Amino acid sequence: MAKVFLSYSRRDSGRVDVVRSLLTSEGHSLLLDVDLALGENWKSRIGALLQEADVVLVLWSHSSVSSALVMDEASYGLENGKLLPVLIDDVPIPLGFHRVQHAPLMQWTGETKDPQWLVILDSIKVVADRTKSGAAAATADRPMLRAEQNFKGAPGSIAPVDSDRKYLPLPATSMISIFVAHASGDKPRLGGVIEALAQIGFALWIDKPHLIPCSHETRRKISRIHMGDDWKESIRQAVSKADKVMAFWSDDAIDAKREQFQYEVYQGLVQSKLFQCKLDPMPQDKIGFPYTFHQIADLSDFKDGAYHYELDYLMQDIVRPKALAKRKSWLFG
Repeated sequence: MAKVFLSYSRRDSGRVDVVRSLLTSEGHSLLLDVDLALGENWKSRIGALLQEADVVLVLWSHSSVSSALVMDEASYGLENGKLLPVLIDDVPIPLGFHRVQHAPLMQWTGETKDPQWLVILDSIKVVADRTKSGAAAATADRPMLRAEQNFKGAPGSIAPVDSDRKYLPLPATSMISIFVAHASGDKPRLGGVIEALAQIGFALWIDKPHLIPCSHETRRKISRIHMGDDWKESIRQAVSKADKVMAFWSDDAIDAKREQFQYEVYQGLVQSKLFQCKLDPMPQDKIGFPYTFHQIADLSDFKDGAYHYELDYLMQDIVRPKALAKRKSWLFG
């Protein structure tokens, strides 16, 4: 039997009770942060439980996809080859987790012989066996597939390598403009990302674009922001005109307390059109509240001219329709 760390939003506790009960009845040992002793350091204890686990079973729901704690626990599972993602609501897979095939549980009614439930039990055994054999770490570093290619491996399996992958262009009918929020000192680092965004069809708003190393063709797709006497008002107007705001967090942007950058990100947040990524391998705690409630793509290993899966998924999230069909069921409706 396996040691299973169950990761979920506390708002889903009532729905998760059935899962917990049935996993226990199957003989699996559940590792839960609710079992923490009074006064125990919960971060250290959760880390110990994740390390002890054979499987990190993450229940993605409307609530858990916006939970920083669930995201952290899922990231550990992904990085260590222990992740088994399960959908209990019809929600988009969070950015960065498409590489591992999920198991659907939206239609499950609680029956122990339901095929959806049996698939999860089989998948727990497969992931646990892989972890115990030491193969998890070896498989954890493989790059992921594009979501459009609909990878259909067994739940918990990792998408195969495709070194020739390219970004797909936007449909000709898509006209999406992006305001690029960044610290001025990071302009030399953004050339390759800006090239990728422009090449697939986004229109871009950037202040002082001449300082960003990119081709003449790409620079023609950039709308220059004309700063007036009140730069904050000029930025506010540019953010308001753009369809989306893409923020590029970096050590410099945070450590130097770049006021203009922080203002741009805040405007994107309050206008409900913020998308984020980080240029340096920083912990999300460094970025801090309230921005860590949103997904943050990791571009710290981005290389100019090369395909990067997290940038790809970030761009896909930008063009994804807001409305999603919601499925109903007796247990998980």
